Amino acid sequence: MSFPNLPDLQYFRFFEAAARLGSYTNAASELNVTQAAVSQQIRNLEARLGVKLFHRQGRRMVLTEQGQLMLPEIQDGLELLQLSIRKLDHYKQPRAC
Repeated sequence: MSFPNLPDLQYFRFFEAAARLGSYTNAASELNVTQAAVSQQIRNLEARLGVKLFHRQGRRMVLTEQGQLMLPEIQDGLELLQLSIRKLDHYKQPRAC
């Protein structure tokens, strides 16, 4: 199965963190990157999708209508990916010392 139009997963991780935390700065702290990196990734995602996902309201970043539509699916998708990875923990080989 091919997903040629799917943006990089990192874009969605940055989007989800910024949306959940309401701040690029807080998202950057959680993701261990700079605020500028979060801002750039969000701009890249918005350009790729052709819609604005956030607008500034004072010091907070607030989701646009399009961002609100996308957030639940992105959170569900990231959660499913995390669950899939956790399922593999059972099969991990012990590391040799």
